[in-house]
Amino acid sequence: MDKKTAEKIKYLCDLGEMFTDEDNFSAALAAFGDALALVEEPVKDHGSAEIIYVLMGNTCYYSDDYEKAIEYYKKALECKGGSDDPMIPLRLGECYFELHDNESAGDQLIRAYEMGGIELFEGENKEYTNFLKSKI
Repeated sequence: MDKKTAEKIKYLCDLGEMFTDEDNFSAALAAFGDALALVEEPVKDHGSAEIIYVLMGNTCYYSDDYEKAIEYYKKALECKGGSDDPMIPLRLGECYFELHDNESAGDQLIRAYEMGGIELFEGENKEYTNFLKSKI
């Protein structure tokens, strides 16, 4: 990827995060989609795609669209570097928890804990930590 394209992707991701912070979720997803369109094929081979999918997942998570968030987080896992990021199973677990899929929530939260330790859960809703504790 050339430097100019990388800078455009970063700009669009920063813009998307700003929109997410302002609760303008549709504009955020549009900015992230534009950034993703700049990633060379095969998209899964680029670490930037993993980041963009996580940002898209986060946007859906913050807008309480947990099913769509799960789709984006799963896509992030398929990308280069995605399986190394403990935030992905953490957010997946939280989404599954909110959807009352306790088995999947437990699996993902335990995975996040194994990858990132209990520190990963600091600042998260205590419901998730308590649920994790009931599973380990």
